[in-house]
Amino acid sequence: MMRPGSLIIAIIPVFIVASCNIINPPEDSPAFIRIEEFELNTEIFEGSNSQKITEMWLYSNGQLIGVFDPPFEVPVLQTGEQDLQIFAGIKNNGIAITRIRYPFYKIYTETVVLQPGMTDTVKPVFEYIDNLEFWMETFEDPGIKFNRAGISDTLMELTQIPDEIFEGTGSGIVHLDSERNYFYAFTEESLDLPAGSQFFLEMDYRCNNSFAVGLLAYSGVTLQKAAALIFNPTDDYGNGPEWNKIYIELSYIAGQYIGFDHFELYLESSLDPGNSNALVQFDNIKIVYRQ
Repeated sequence: MMRPGSLIIAIIPVFIVASCNIINPPEDSPAFIRIEEFELNTEIFEGSNSQKITEMWLYSNGQLIGVFDPPFEVPVLQTGEQDLQIFAGIKNNGIAITRIRYPFYKIYTETVVLQPGMTDTVKPVFEYIDNLEFWMETFEDPGIKFNRAGISDTLMELTQIPDEIFEGTGSGIVHLDSERNYFYAFTEESLDLPAGSQFFLEMDYRCNNSFAVGLLAYSGVTLQKAAALIFNPTDDYGNGPEWNKIYIELSYIAGQYIGFDHFELYLESSLDPGNSNALVQFDNIKIVYRQ
């Protein structure tokens, strides 16, 4: 014989389970976007496709998903057809806390169809924006576009030794030792950088000695020297210096010399204390700007 209250006890667990389903409805499974590989595609007049894109701003249908360091895989709640926009980011002046979207790379766009639980792999191909001007020293032609200053006791040379080349057929190299301990050179061409315009220096380099980069600003007989950045050795933990790529925004420096006639880019290095035989190497030196 069923005791009073037994029916109530049997019904309660069913009610609790049903209530949980109402409070916690099933969540939608996200789709995933993976970016492992990417590249920069350049035209002949734009020089090397060397790049150092260190982060990407990822948008889906105009909504920011986030900023990520490639390679990455991220969940996306939006599914179905999505228009992706990817902005290439750099470390401005090589400094991690000054990460910016590089203004001279186009936004990469691609339409994908995202499905819950599935991963879409995207390989962005970035390009320079249109209507840019380039001053370049690629070290692929005879001669070097830098003049040695009279106070410099060594010069930049063209090396075609495979182990000393970053890419192509040649790179620039500077040797420093106890007898040749100071290097100073500047572009043989005047750089007519437009006032108020944004422009960057791009450069591949490696060194086991510090060196500096900056601008020489000319106004009549007046010359002003303005350092942009001092580089430390690119040590590879005992394996010698390794190649690095940097973007330096020169606009802020040139902006201090409004009304000056023209500029020249300079490179400078003194033998570091304790260093007896040093090298500084360059490749793909570009000044990029809008005219």
